[in-house]
Amino acid sequence: MSVGSGGMRVGAGIGILLAAVLHGYMVVRVYSALWGIEAWIHSSRKEMSEFFLAFGPEVETARPEVKHEEQKPAPVQEKEQEPVEQEKQAVAQPVVHQQQPQQQQPQQQQRDPYSDDKVEAGGGQEARADLTQSGPLEPAGSGGGFGGGKGNGTGSGNGSGIQKSPPPPPPTPPAPTVDLSRPAELVGSKSWNCPFPPEADAEGKDSAVVQLVVTVSPDGSPENVKVMADPGSGFGRSARSCALGRRYKAGLDREGKASRKTTAPITVRFSR
Repeated sequence: MSVGSGGMRVGAGIGILLAAVLHGYMVVRVYSALWGIEAWIHSSRKEMSEFFLAFGPEVETARPEVKHEEQKPAPVQEKEQEPVEQEKQAVAQPVVHQQQPQQQQPQQQQRDPYSDDKVEAGGGQEARADLTQSGPLEPAGSGGGFGGGKGNGTGSGNGSGIQKSPPPPPPTPPAPTVDLSRPAELVGSKSWNCPFPPEADAEGKDSAVVQLVVTVSPDGSPENVKVMADPGSGFGRSARSCALGRRYKAGLDREGKASRKTTAPITVRFSR
């Protein structure tokens, strides 16, 4: 409080100035960081584009279409219509040799009938010599022509083919399996000396018959006893406890392995 109002104003001004400088410095740092990030992004894009251009898949450029000029069909030469029959008739004609009478004409010179010289006729007209009767006739000649024909024929030949393999033999049936299963069995004597129940003593019963079935485990020990026929008076209970104290032979499955099986019905007789 002893500083006074002037000192407070100076301190407040200095504080405001320092706060403005700090805020400006932070703004500059933030903008410089943003500029650095932008420059890094641009450089990364440039490097990635160069990498894909160097190692990326080849792009096939469109090839210019080559126009194929249509080949015009060659003009077909007209066949010379020279019937074969005329040639045959010409060949068949006999060669005629005629001799002209030798006439001495003082004013006209003898000319070669085979020459191509022209002979002047009367009236100043030119005419070629008539060679039809002045020399040998040779009708044979040569010329161009076209011919065609068809023919039929028969032929024979031998060729190699694919030989089919014989079908595979049918599969052999599996060997018949032997069923080795059997039920559990009682070991030892079949006569049971089971004690009489107290109810039979009270009722004065001296005989009874109980029928039961025993479930035997794979190791031969009895697991459960089921009384099938109980005459009452405690005989079923006594026979069950007596069956649990006996020894048994474990039953077998189809493969002959020891398994959990039940015995055939066992009859327990009580008499005294």
